[in-house]
Amino acid sequence: MRLRDARGWKTMRALHEAVIDLIQDRPLERLTIDNIVERARVSRATFYRHYSTKEQLVEEIGTDEIDRLLDIVLPCFSRSDPHASSLAVAKYVHENRRLWSVLLTGGAEGVMRRRFAHLAQTRGALMDKGNVAHLPLDLCAAWGMAGTVEILAWWLRQECPVSVDEVASYLERLTVRPALPEY
Repeated sequence: MRLRDARGWKTMRALHEAVIDLIQDRPLERLTIDNIVERARVSRATFYRHYSTKEQLVEEIGTDEIDRLLDIVLPCFSRSDPHASSLAVAKYVHENRRLWSVLLTGGAEGVMRRRFAHLAQTRGALMDKGNVAHLPLDLCAAWGMAGTVEILAWWLRQECPVSVDEVASYLERLTVRPALPEY
């Protein structure tokens, strides 16, 4: 989140919260800037001072969410308990399911996937090289993040719910374990 001053930060936080609240009730494509500013209790001019479109606002929220998820995902590749790490990822997405559905399967899908891959590769380069010595680090990060995004997007599209534990197992077996040296 861009921090300009306390008032600007408060306004941007209100806009973020408004969008997150609103996407609980309606799809992104039906969300209007008027809906957002009304919920955030700011003017349209204030909205446009910070963002040019609702998509730009959603992208910023998505980037913040991706950072949070990467904080959970990247340690999966260096921990001794990959199942616990995979379970933490699945639980986080499940707790924020509506928002992640919008980010990974909604109108911002393409932008979010590219942003996710870019941030994962950038942050993956900072991982402990000793934990994935059998693979090039950038390939490990790219594969792990692409697999994670695909599994999560698949899960979020399911009409019949797949349990958090099952998704954690898929994440562990398909993206985490293959990247670990002992696999």
